Amino acid sequence: MEGFVHPEFLVETDWLAQHLRDVVPDGARDIVVPDGARDIVVPDGARDIVVPDGAPDIVVPDGARDIVVPDGAPDSVVPDGTQDIVVLDCTTHLIPDPKITYTVKPGREDFENGHIPGAQFCDVSRDVSDTSQRLNFMRPTPEHFAAAMRRFGIDNSTRVITYSTANPWWATRVWWLLREFGHDNAAVLNGGWQKWLRENRPVETGPAAARPASDFVVREVRNLMVGKDKVKAAVGDAGICTLNALLPAQHAGQGGNSYGRSGRIAGSVNVPAAHLLDPATNTFLPANELRQRLGAVGALDRPVITYCGGGIAASADALILTMLGHTDVKIYDASLSEWAKDETLPMETG
Repeated sequence: MEGFVHPEFLVETDWLAQHLRDVVPDGARDIVVPDGARDIVVPDGARDIVVPDGAPDIVVPDGARDIVVPDGAPDSVVPDGTQDIVVLDCTTHLIPDPKITYTVKPGREDFENGHIPGAQFCDVSRDVSDTSQRLNFMRPTPEHFAAAMRRFGIDNSTRVITYSTANPWWATRVWWLLREFGHDNAAVLNGGWQKWLRENRPVETGPAAARPASDFVVREVRNLMVGKDKVKAAVGDAGICTLNALLPAQHAGQGGNSYGRSGRIAGSVNVPAAHLLDPATNTFLPANELRQRLGAVGALDRPVITYCGGGIAASADALILTMLGHTDVKIYDASLSEWAKDETLPMETG
């Protein structure tokens, strides 16, 4: 990922496919390798994969390509120095509802219809959000977040990969929360589920296979989320960039979901999360193009507060800014779900 200061926060599908052996827990369900799937390459010096007694088979349909084991390699595919990896499917759907803006539908059904082998399903609205709050998707307490990570089998040394079958910002939101609570060993799958399927990668169905509970501990709270007071103080301050990640029509107050009053936070600029992606591949654009788009609105040389409707799409802008080396990025957690309903807070249209 040439041009990024922190390329480690994105991983490619090739990398994850090569590390599936570190993801799939004992007792996992069948893994289906689709017809026309790519070769699974086993590197020299790999250790054995141990399939527990009673574990289901790896199913390779007729017509699928070969599993290629280089000459002289041992029986399987776990290379020396393997790491514990947990993959989180963060899929969430927002169903438009004119009365309440949207209804939240966790993507569990999508997950059970097909997911990356060994993945766990993360209900973003409940597992990693404070459900005691009036607004959806608010940052959880450190204790709530740590308990969720332990349920997923994540400890403080685990490499966490997030993805979504819907928009990638559900994955970036969970990545940002991991960062908020001091866990930097995490990355978003570039291209997500769409790219994984397009490349005919292995797919698993059914509920997630249980992983043993772990001992994740929040060792640091970085305070990467801000409230409306910080945002209000930034209005009219040329030294702070308030960055809207919603689509241009919503920024202008001319269409899309309305979270109360239409439009944007006064003085904010717009780089939509959707415009960070190549629509043909669902992957993030090259670093130089992203740098140009964010630099054009003044988001690279001053502190940034990103926002959207509810702190979700804003996390995609926050991820890319962080990857480009920005060191002072915050998310307005409640975003327009709070701001647009408060008549005392300034908004603009046009």
